Amino acid sequence: METDFASAIVFTFLFLPVLLLVVFGIVAVMLVSTAMVYVKAGRPAWLSLIPVYSFVELLDMVGLSVWWALSILALGALSIAGLAICACTDVGFWASILVDTALWVGTFGFLWYVYYRLSHQFGESGWYSLGYIFLPFVFFPMLGFGSAKFKGAKKRSPHIQKHKLIVTGILVAGLALYMLVLMGFVFNAVMSSTRPAKSSSFVAPPLQNCYQVFESQVQHTATQSLLDTYGEAFVNLTPSYVASGNCYGKDDTTVFFANKPIAGADAATFRLLGKAAFYAVDATRVYAGGEVLADATPKNFTDLGAGYAKGRHTVFYSSGASGVLLQVEGADIETFVVVGGDGYDAQDENNRYLRGVAINTTLQN
Repeated sequence: METDFASAIVFTFLFLPVLLLVVFGIVAVMLVSTAMVYVKAGRPAWLSLIPVYSFVELLDMVGLSVWWALSILALGALSIAGLAICACTDVGFWASILVDTALWVGTFGFLWYVYYRLSHQFGESGWYSLGYIFLPFVFFPMLGFGSAKFKGAKKRSPHIQKHKLIVTGILVAGLALYMLVLMGFVFNAVMSSTRPAKSSSFVAPPLQNCYQVFESQVQHTATQSLLDTYGEAFVNLTPSYVASGNCYGKDDTTVFFANKPIAGADAATFRLLGKAAFYAVDATRVYAGGEVLADATPKNFTDLGAGYAKGRHTVFYSSGASGVLLQVEGADIETFVVVGGDGYDAQDENNRYLRGVAINTTLQN
Protein backbone atom coordinates (compact mmCIF):
# COMPACT_ATOMS: atom_id res chain seq x y z
CA MET A 1 0.00 0.00 0.00
CA GLU A 2 2.94 2.33 0.66
CA THR A 3 4.17 1.70 -2.89
CA ASP A 4 0.71 2.53 -4.31
CA PHE A 5 0.57 5.73 -2.25
CA ALA A 6 4.05 6.76 -3.42
CA SER A 7 3.06 6.08 -7.04
CA ALA A 8 -0.04 8.22 -6.61
CA ILE A 9 2.05 11.07 -5.17
CA VAL A 10 4.53 10.88 -8.07
CA PHE A 11 1.74 10.85 -10.64
CA THR A 12 -0.13 13.75 -8.99
CA PHE A 13 2.80 16.08 -8.50
CA LEU A 14 5.04 15.11 -11.42
CA PHE A 15 3.28 13.50 -14.39
CA LEU A 16 -0.16 15.10 -14.05
CA PRO A 17 1.13 18.71 -14.27
CA VAL A 18 3.28 17.77 -17.27
CA LEU A 19 0.30 16.12 -18.94
CA LEU A 20 -1.89 19.17 -18.31
CA LEU A 21 0.79 21.49 -19.68
CA VAL A 22 1.02 19.39 -22.86
CA VAL A 23 -2.76 19.38 -23.32
CA PHE A 24 -3.11 23.12 -22.69
CA GLY A 25 -0.14 23.76 -24.97
CA ILE A 26 -1.74 21.83 -27.82
CA VAL A 27 -5.06 23.64 -27.31
CA ALA A 28 -3.31 27.03 -27.28
CA VAL A 29 -1.37 26.23 -30.47
CA MET A 30 -4.58 25.07 -32.16
CA LEU A 31 -6.47 28.24 -31.19
CA VAL A 32 -3.70 30.59 -32.35
CA SER A 33 -2.98 28.70 -35.58
CA THR A 34 -6.70 28.52 -36.47
CA ALA A 35 -7.00 32.26 -35.84
CA MET A 36 -4.04 32.83 -38.19
CA VAL A 37 -5.79 30.79 -40.90
CA TYR A 38 -8.86 33.03 -40.57
CA VAL A 39 -6.68 36.15 -40.73
CA LYS A 40 -4.99 34.89 -43.92
CA ALA A 41 -8.45 34.42 -45.41
CA GLY A 42 -9.40 38.02 -44.64
CA ARG A 43 -11.54 37.21 -41.59
CA PRO A 44 -11.14 38.65 -38.10
CA ALA A 45 -9.17 36.34 -35.79
CA TRP A 46 -11.92 36.36 -33.15
CA LEU A 47 -14.34 34.65 -35.56
CA SER A 48 -12.39 31.40 -35.12
CA LEU A 49 -13.24 31.39 -31.40
CA ILE A 50 -17.03 31.54 -31.77
CA PRO A 51 -18.62 28.06 -31.59
CA VAL A 52 -20.88 27.08 -34.50
CA TYR A 53 -20.51 30.40 -36.30
CA SER A 54 -16.80 29.76 -36.93
CA PHE A 55 -17.74 26.57 -38.78
CA VAL A 56 -20.31 28.42 -40.90
CA GLU A 57 -17.60 30.98 -41.69
CA LEU A 58 -15.24 28.13 -42.65
CA LEU A 59 -17.76 26.89 -45.24
CA ASP A 60 -17.88 30.35 -46.77
CA MET A 61 -14.07 30.49 -46.68
CA VAL A 62 -13.74 27.30 -48.74
CA GLY A 63 -16.32 28.43 -51.28
CA LEU A 64 -19.27 26.31 -50.18
CA SER A 65 -22.78 27.57 -49.54
CA VAL A 66 -23.29 28.24 -45.84
CA TRP A 67 -26.48 26.16 -46.04
CA TRP A 68 -24.23 23.10 -46.21
CA ALA A 69 -23.86 23.48 -42.45
CA LEU A 70 -27.40 22.16 -42.01
CA SER A 71 -26.15 18.72 -43.05
CA ILE A 72 -24.89 18.49 -39.46
CA LEU A 73 -28.53 18.35 -38.38
CA ALA A 74 -29.10 15.44 -40.77
CA LEU A 75 -26.20 13.59 -39.12
CA GLY A 76 -27.70 14.34 -35.69
CA ALA A 77 -31.07 13.00 -36.83
CA LEU A 78 -29.32 9.84 -38.05
CA SER A 79 -27.73 9.44 -34.62
CA ILE A 80 -31.11 9.76 -32.88
CA ALA A 81 -32.59 7.25 -35.34
CA GLY A 82 -29.88 4.77 -34.36
CA LEU A 83 -30.69 5.17 -30.67
CA ALA A 84 -34.42 4.79 -31.31
CA ILE A 85 -33.95 1.65 -33.42
CA CYS A 86 -31.67 0.10 -30.80
CA ALA A 87 -34.18 0.82 -28.01
CA CYS A 88 -37.44 -0.07 -29.75
CA THR A 89 -36.87 -2.99 -32.14
CA ASP A 90 -35.78 -6.59 -31.85
CA VAL A 91 -33.07 -6.07 -34.50
CA GLY A 92 -31.90 -2.93 -32.71
CA PHE A 93 -28.28 -3.92 -32.14
CA TRP A 94 -27.35 -4.68 -35.75
CA ALA A 95 -29.54 -1.90 -37.12
CA SER A 96 -27.86 0.57 -34.78
CA ILE A 97 -24.45 -0.69 -35.92
CA LEU A 98 -25.41 0.05 -39.54
CA VAL A 99 -26.79 3.47 -38.61
CA ASP A 100 -23.70 4.34 -36.56
CA THR A 101 -21.45 3.22 -39.43
CA ALA A 102 -23.39 5.44 -41.84
CA LEU A 103 -23.12 8.28 -39.31
CA TRP A 104 -19.33 8.01 -39.01
CA VAL A 105 -18.84 7.61 -42.76
CA GLY A 106 -21.08 10.62 -43.42
CA THR A 107 -19.28 12.76 -40.83
CA PHE A 108 -15.84 11.81 -42.12
CA GLY A 109 -16.87 12.39 -45.73
CA PHE A 110 -18.31 15.81 -44.96
CA LEU A 111 -15.25 16.97 -42.99
CA TRP A 112 -12.87 15.58 -45.59
CA TYR A 113 -14.60 17.49 -48.39
CA VAL A 114 -14.54 20.76 -46.41
CA TYR A 115 -10.84 20.40 -45.57
CA TYR A 116 -10.04 19.23 -49.10
CA ARG A 117 -11.42 22.51 -50.42
CA LEU A 118 -9.60 24.41 -47.65
CA SER A 119 -6.25 22.92 -48.71
CA HIS A 120 -6.89 23.93 -52.32
CA GLN A 121 -7.86 27.46 -51.30
CA PHE A 122 -4.37 27.80 -49.86
CA GLY A 123 -2.68 26.07 -52.80
CA GLU A 124 -1.81 22.94 -50.83
CA SER A 125 -2.13 19.30 -51.85
CA GLY A 126 -5.48 17.58 -51.32
CA TRP A 127 -3.69 15.10 -49.05
CA TYR A 128 -3.42 17.86 -46.47
CA SER A 129 -7.15 17.36 -45.83
CA LEU A 130 -6.41 14.07 -44.06
CA GLY A 131 -3.83 15.84 -41.92
CA TYR A 132 -6.40 18.45 -40.86
CA ILE A 133 -8.66 15.61 -39.65
CA PHE A 134 -6.19 13.20 -38.02
CA LEU A 135 -3.31 15.52 -37.02
CA PRO A 136 -4.87 18.98 -36.71
CA PHE A 137 -2.35 20.10 -34.07
CA VAL A 138 0.39 19.61 -36.70
CA PHE A 139 -1.21 20.69 -39.97
CA PHE A 140 -3.15 23.75 -38.79
CA PRO A 141 0.02 25.40 -37.39
CA MET A 142 1.75 24.57 -40.70
CA LEU A 143 -1.08 26.29 -42.55
CA GLY A 144 -1.47 29.22 -40.19
CA PHE A 145 2.21 30.07 -39.70
CA GLY A 146 3.51 28.79 -43.04
CA SER A 147 4.01 30.63 -46.32
CA ALA A 148 0.79 29.41 -47.97
CA LYS A 149 -1.43 32.26 -49.20
CA PHE A 150 -5.22 32.30 -49.41
CA LYS A 151 -6.45 32.27 -53.02
CA GLY A 152 -10.18 32.56 -52.38
CA ALA A 153 -12.44 35.58 -52.04
CA LYS A 154 -11.76 37.72 -48.98
CA LYS A 155 -14.73 40.08 -49.41
CA ARG A 156 -17.95 39.19 -47.62
CA SER A 157 -21.25 40.52 -48.97
CA PRO A 158 -23.95 41.70 -46.49
CA HIS A 159 -26.38 39.27 -48.14
CA ILE A 160 -24.17 36.28 -47.30
CA GLN A 161 -23.67 37.62 -43.78
CA LYS A 162 -27.42 37.45 -43.15
CA HIS A 163 -27.49 33.87 -44.36
CA LYS A 164 -24.66 33.00 -41.99
CA LEU A 165 -26.57 34.37 -39.00
CA ILE A 166 -29.73 32.49 -40.01
CA VAL A 167 -27.86 29.21 -40.50
CA THR A 168 -26.04 29.66 -37.19
CA GLY A 169 -29.34 30.21 -35.38
CA ILE A 170 -30.84 27.09 -36.94
CA LEU A 171 -27.76 25.06 -36.03
CA VAL A 172 -27.77 26.24 -32.42
CA ALA A 173 -31.50 25.41 -32.06
CA GLY A 174 -31.00 22.01 -33.72
CA LEU A 175 -28.01 21.12 -31.57
CA ALA A 176 -29.91 22.15 -28.42
CA LEU A 177 -32.82 19.93 -29.47
CA TYR A 178 -30.39 17.08 -30.18
CA MET A 179 -28.91 17.38 -26.69
CA LEU A 180 -32.38 17.39 -25.10
CA VAL A 181 -33.41 14.25 -27.00
CA LEU A 182 -30.11 12.57 -26.11
CA MET A 183 -30.58 13.40 -22.42
CA GLY A 184 -34.12 12.02 -22.68
CA PHE A 185 -32.77 8.67 -23.89
CA VAL A 186 -30.23 8.59 -21.06
CA PHE A 187 -32.85 9.57 -18.46
CA ASN A 188 -35.27 6.93 -19.72
CA ALA A 189 -32.57 4.24 -19.63
CA VAL A 190 -31.60 5.16 -16.06
CA MET A 191 -35.19 5.33 -14.83
CA SER A 192 -36.22 2.06 -16.51
CA SER A 193 -33.33 0.24 -14.84
CA THR A 194 -34.14 1.53 -11.36
CA ARG A 195 -37.94 1.87 -11.36
CA PRO A 196 -39.69 -0.49 -8.91
CA ALA A 197 -42.77 -2.44 -9.91
CA LYS A 198 -46.21 -0.97 -9.22
CA SER A 199 -47.74 -3.19 -6.58
CA SER A 200 -51.30 -2.34 -7.63
CA SER A 201 -50.79 -3.84 -11.10
CA PHE A 202 -48.01 -6.36 -10.51
CA VAL A 203 -48.61 -9.88 -11.80
CA ALA A 204 -46.50 -12.81 -10.65
CA PRO A 205 -46.68 -15.52 -13.33
CA PRO A 206 -48.18 -18.89 -12.34
CA LEU A 207 -45.94 -21.83 -11.39
CA GLN A 208 -43.41 -19.50 -9.78
CA ASN A 209 -43.63 -18.54 -6.15
CA CYS A 210 -40.94 -15.88 -5.92
CA TYR A 211 -42.87 -12.60 -5.90
CA GLN A 212 -45.17 -11.43 -3.12
CA VAL A 213 -47.32 -8.30 -3.36
CA PHE A 214 -47.61 -6.14 -0.25
CA GLU A 215 -49.66 -2.97 0.23
CA SER A 216 -46.97 -0.54 -0.86
CA GLN A 217 -44.32 -2.48 -2.76
CA VAL A 218 -43.39 -5.69 -4.53
CA GLN A 219 -40.75 -7.93 -3.02
CA HIS A 220 -38.90 -10.77 -4.68
CA THR A 221 -38.89 -13.82 -2.41
CA ALA A 222 -36.53 -16.75 -2.57
CA THR A 223 -38.94 -19.30 -1.03
CA GLN A 224 -42.37 -19.35 0.53
CA SER A 225 -40.77 -20.39 3.83
CA LEU A 226 -39.14 -16.97 4.12
CA LEU A 227 -42.53 -15.31 3.87
CA ASP A 228 -44.04 -17.75 6.37
CA THR A 229 -41.17 -17.08 8.78
CA TYR A 230 -40.91 -13.31 8.53
CA GLY A 231 -44.42 -12.27 7.46
CA GLU A 232 -44.85 -8.52 7.04
CA ALA A 233 -41.29 -7.96 8.28
CA PHE A 234 -40.14 -9.63 5.07
CA VAL A 235 -40.23 -6.25 3.28
CA ASN A 236 -37.35 -5.05 5.46
CA LEU A 237 -34.92 -7.80 4.46
CA THR A 238 -31.96 -6.73 2.34
CA PRO A 239 -32.38 -7.15 -1.45
CA SER A 240 -29.29 -9.37 -1.66
CA TYR A 241 -30.94 -11.78 0.77
CA VAL A 242 -34.42 -11.95 -0.73
CA ALA A 243 -33.41 -11.89 -4.42
CA SER A 244 -31.70 -15.26 -4.54
CA GLY A 245 -34.33 -16.84 -6.81
CA ASN A 246 -34.81 -16.30 -10.57
CA CYS A 247 -38.26 -15.63 -11.96
CA TYR A 248 -40.34 -13.29 -14.10
CA GLY A 249 -42.98 -10.81 -13.07
CA LYS A 250 -44.63 -7.79 -14.66
CA ASP A 251 -46.82 -4.79 -13.94
CA ASP A 252 -48.78 -2.77 -16.51
CA THR A 253 -45.70 -1.29 -18.20
CA THR A 254 -42.58 -3.28 -17.27
CA VAL A 255 -41.41 -6.90 -17.22
CA PHE A 256 -39.00 -7.98 -14.47
CA PHE A 257 -36.63 -10.87 -13.99
CA ALA A 258 -34.98 -11.42 -10.60
CA ASN A 259 -35.95 -7.92 -9.49
CA LYS A 260 -34.45 -6.18 -12.54
CA PRO A 261 -36.50 -4.59 -15.35
CA ILE A 262 -36.02 -6.13 -18.80
CA ALA A 263 -35.30 -3.23 -21.15
CA GLY A 264 -37.60 -3.16 -24.18
CA ALA A 265 -39.88 -6.02 -23.08
CA ASP A 266 -43.55 -5.52 -23.98
CA ALA A 267 -45.56 -6.09 -20.81
CA ALA A 268 -48.88 -6.27 -22.67
CA THR A 269 -47.89 -9.31 -24.77
CA PHE A 270 -45.35 -10.93 -22.44
CA ARG A 271 -46.06 -14.57 -21.54
CA LEU A 272 -44.19 -17.58 -20.18
CA LEU A 273 -43.41 -20.79 -22.01
CA GLY A 274 -43.48 -24.19 -20.35
CA LYS A 275 -43.68 -25.23 -16.71
CA ALA A 276 -40.10 -24.27 -15.88
CA ALA A 277 -40.92 -20.66 -16.86
CA PHE A 278 -37.31 -20.02 -17.87
CA TYR A 279 -38.26 -19.14 -21.45
CA ALA A 280 -40.71 -16.38 -22.33
CA VAL A 281 -41.86 -14.35 -25.32
CA ASP A 282 -43.52 -11.05 -26.12
CA ALA A 283 -44.69 -9.73 -29.49
CA THR A 284 -41.23 -9.54 -31.05
CA ARG A 285 -38.64 -11.15 -28.77
CA VAL A 286 -37.75 -14.40 -27.04
CA TYR A 287 -36.24 -14.38 -23.54
CA ALA A 288 -34.22 -16.91 -21.57
CA GLY A 289 -33.51 -16.11 -17.95
CA GLY A 290 -34.40 -12.48 -18.56
CA GLU A 291 -32.00 -12.10 -21.52
CA VAL A 292 -32.99 -11.64 -25.17
CA LEU A 293 -32.21 -14.62 -27.41
CA ALA A 294 -30.71 -13.22 -30.62
CA ASP A 295 -31.18 -16.46 -32.61
CA ALA A 296 -34.92 -16.72 -32.04
CA THR A 297 -38.23 -15.00 -32.72
CA PRO A 298 -41.64 -15.94 -31.26
CA LYS A 299 -42.60 -17.56 -34.58
CA ASN A 300 -39.61 -19.90 -34.81
CA PHE A 301 -39.03 -20.62 -31.12
CA THR A 302 -40.30 -23.82 -29.48
CA ASP A 303 -40.09 -24.84 -25.83
CA LEU A 304 -39.41 -28.60 -25.96
CA GLY A 305 -39.63 -29.16 -22.22
CA ALA A 306 -37.05 -30.53 -19.77
CA GLY A 307 -35.10 -27.28 -20.16
CA TYR A 308 -34.63 -27.64 -23.93
CA ALA A 309 -35.81 -25.20 -26.61
CA LYS A 310 -35.30 -24.63 -30.33
CA GLY A 311 -34.48 -21.31 -31.96
CA ARG A 312 -33.92 -20.49 -35.61
CA HIS A 313 -30.66 -22.40 -35.92
CA THR A 314 -29.81 -23.39 -32.35
CA VAL A 315 -30.92 -25.82 -29.67
CA PHE A 316 -30.76 -24.34 -26.15
CA TYR A 317 -30.72 -25.93 -22.71
CA SER A 318 -31.14 -24.60 -19.21
CA SER A 319 -31.83 -26.28 -15.92
CA GLY A 320 -33.99 -23.29 -15.00
CA ALA A 321 -32.88 -23.14 -11.39
CA SER A 322 -29.28 -22.27 -12.26
CA GLY A 323 -30.30 -19.57 -14.68
CA VAL A 324 -27.45 -20.64 -17.00
CA LEU A 325 -28.25 -20.98 -20.71
CA LEU A 326 -26.27 -23.39 -22.88
CA GLN A 327 -26.16 -23.85 -26.63
CA VAL A 328 -26.32 -27.57 -27.31
CA GLU A 329 -23.20 -28.14 -29.40
CA GLY A 330 -23.60 -30.29 -32.50
CA ALA A 331 -27.36 -30.73 -32.12
CA ASP A 332 -29.31 -31.35 -35.33
CA ILE A 333 -32.19 -28.94 -35.04
CA GLU A 334 -34.43 -30.84 -37.47
CA THR A 335 -34.35 -34.19 -35.64
CA PHE A 336 -33.71 -33.06 -32.05
CA VAL A 337 -36.36 -34.32 -29.59
CA VAL A 338 -36.71 -34.61 -25.83
CA VAL A 339 -37.04 -38.22 -24.65
CA GLY A 340 -36.92 -40.14 -21.42
CA GLY A 341 -34.10 -42.62 -21.64
CA ASP A 342 -31.66 -44.43 -19.41
CA GLY A 343 -28.89 -41.92 -18.82
CA TYR A 344 -30.02 -39.36 -21.38
CA ASP A 345 -32.87 -36.88 -21.76
CA ALA A 346 -32.75 -35.89 -25.46
CA GLN A 347 -31.50 -37.16 -28.79
CA ASP A 348 -31.20 -36.39 -32.48
CA GLU A 349 -30.18 -38.55 -35.43
CA ASN A 350 -26.53 -38.38 -34.41
CA ASN A 351 -26.24 -38.21 -30.62
CA ARG A 352 -27.89 -38.54 -27.25
CA TYR A 353 -27.74 -35.72 -24.74
CA LEU A 354 -27.88 -35.31 -20.99
CA ARG A 355 -28.55 -31.87 -19.52
CA GLY A 356 -27.52 -30.14 -22.76
CA VAL A 357 -24.26 -32.06 -23.32
CA ALA A 358 -23.71 -34.79 -25.90
CA ILE A 359 -22.81 -38.08 -24.28
CA ASN A 360 -20.51 -40.72 -25.75
CA THR A 361 -23.22 -42.56 -27.64
CA THR A 362 -23.58 -42.48 -31.41
CA LEU A 363 -26.90 -43.63 -32.79
CA GLN A 364 -26.82 -46.14 -35.62
CA ASN A 365 -29.08 -45.45 -38.57
